[in-house]
Amino acid sequence: MDVLGKMIKYARQERHLTQEEPGKPVGVQKSQISKLESSANAHGGLILFGKTI
Repeated sequence: MDVLGKMIKYARQERHLTQEEPGKPVGVQKSQISKLESSANAHGGLILFGKTI
C-alpha cells in the first residue's frame, strides 16, 4: 500500500464511511476506491474525481 492509498483509507475510516460512500458524490465505484486504497491500480491514484491530475 502506498502513501496515497493509506491516506485515503485512513480518512475514510476516521469518518466511519464504507468504500462506497465517498465515491457516490463524484461517480466513483466502490471497486475503484478499493483499488486506490490497496494500490492495485498503479496509476489509479492519479485519477480523482473523474480528472487526471
